[in-house]
Amino acid sequence: MILVELSFILLWTGIVMGAIWADHSWGRPWGWDPKEVFALNTFLIFVVLIHSRMKVKDKGFWTAWLALIGCAVMIFNWVIINFTISGLHSYA
Repeated sequence: MILVELSFILLWTGIVMGAIWADHSWGRPWGWDPKEVFALNTFLIFVVLIHSRMKVKDKGFWTAWLALIGCAVMIFNWVIINFTISGLHSYA
């Protein structure tokens, strides 16, 4: 759980710093690019995971499922968004 919380903090930091950089470079902090949207989706899944660890009685079950969903979203983001969907942050 410590690694999940650390990665959550690093993901949040990356999204915020990317928004600051984009605002400075392009004049807008968010562009609704598929890569940005799926980074936000990953962030929201891990928000739910961390909050469910605090509130739900069956912590292990929900932690396992939400961690698998978060991992699947990250893999989708790295593979599908990068190489098949065209956008500002992709190689397609």
